[in-house]
Amino acid sequence: MAKKKNEESDALSVKTIQKRLDILIRLIIMQNSDDEQFSNTKIIPILNSLGLDPIEIAKIYGKDKASDVSPYLYKKKKGVKSEKSES
Repeated sequence: MAKKKNEESDALSVKTIQKRLDILIRLIIMQNSDDEQFSNTKIIPILNSLGLDPIEIAKIYGKDKASDVSPYLYKKKKGVKSEKSES
């Protein structure tokens, strides 16, 4: 039983550390947000290239969904029409 409690506290510690790291990254981005080099258009793809998933990047920005950062990661295809618009 002690082992299970220890695993739960380890998991809590990992979540706490992740949250604090997200806050630190967000503060650094916010501090440098006036600088053109730190725009969302440039930072989000860099975070993704460093191995962060879109949902992890969204959490850094205080969002809940990956779709909140996906416009910065994936370009819209030009000239693609939906079937409804062709009818």
